[in-house]
Amino acid sequence: MPTLRRACVLVVSALIALPALAACGDSERSAAASVGGSTISVSELQGQVRDVEDAFGAEAIPDGAEFQRQLLTGDVRGFLLVDLAESEGLEVSGSEIDDVVDSGIESAGTKEALLEGGLYTEDTLRQAAHYQNLADKLRADLGGSDQLATAV
Repeated sequence: MPTLRRACVLVVSALIALPALAACGDSERSAAASVGGSTISVSELQGQVRDVEDAFGAEAIPDGAEFQRQLLTGDVRGFLLVDLAESEGLEVSGSEIDDVVDSGIESAGTKEALLEGGLYTEDTLRQAAHYQNLADKLRADLGGSDQLATAV
């Protein structure tokens, strides 16, 4: 667990440094965040923003810097969930991901409404469903949300 706590400190540092990193001329090699063995570069983060802009239009993102922070926070939380799930021996199947996606579509009414409402692309929707499954399994395995928050 100490490694995960150190990762949280790195996350905070990365979030604080994000505007400065985004301004760097050499963004191809700049890391926006690093968690365990996973790293997301500034250029990868910018690519995620472009994907959303391509899917929904630039006007769908009112504050670019805030949206980048939200994306980065989601990526970091995902990395932490994956690392913790692996250490606990937990996995998520494709059918479990499909079940979460189908449930979301049912709640939203249509797949398009779900994608637009969450500013999801097809890939990020499945990724979010994967992370949701991992969080649910970890809550059950660790004994609740408070224990999950403490572990991460």
